[in-house]
Amino acid sequence: MISDVRMGRMTQGTVFCGTCAEEYPGRPVCGIVITARCDTTHEKTPIVNYLPVVTVEGWLQSHGGLMSIGREYAETRNRFKNLLVKKQLSETPLEVHSPIQIAAFNFPYPEESAGQKAAKERKDADEVRAIASRMNELTGCLDSPPPPKVSANSADSENSVSYATHQRLYVAITRARYRIALLGVKARGMSEVLGSAETHGLIQLEQ
Repeated sequence: MISDVRMGRMTQGTVFCGTCAEEYPGRPVCGIVITARCDTTHEKTPIVNYLPVVTVEGWLQSHGGLMSIGREYAETRNRFKNLLVKKQLSETPLEVHSPIQIAAFNFPYPEESAGQKAAKERKDADEVRAIASRMNELTGCLDSPPPPKVSANSADSENSVSYATHQRLYVAITRARYRIALLGVKARGMSEVLGSAETHGLIQLEQ
């Protein structure tokens, strides 16, 4: 049964909508609660961990698209390298020259227009140029600016970092058996995350 989300009823595995994912700004995002069921049932924490769930379209426009392009580029590059090896050529020039330049220089069109040898050379020249052109297209996609991300100075980014920090502290404190020791750099002073605990005398600061 699908119902409205209530904090008292959220538990591990609960699916809810209307949340956000840092690298998918402006896109619809749902979430799956992964906080341990015992923690949510006994209200041990006011913070709930969740895995973001995005649409296939949104994923393809971000991480999924880049992954697919990278995979196709690797396969296309291997095909190009195999053609070079087949002709007993080194793949080293790929580090400094574009595939199109290498194809034009090492796979010229035959001067003769007839004969099986000329036909095979012409076929190889067409194939290697097509692969080189595709490699250039994929390289341009991979070199394009990455999908927009939330600025490091934005409120969403600050909230994400604060959330992750508090969650790590929660796990460490609730699982500790004897005591908790937090080490820091004196020159940087007390972390804002621990400010409230220091104010209420919950932690002891040792120089």
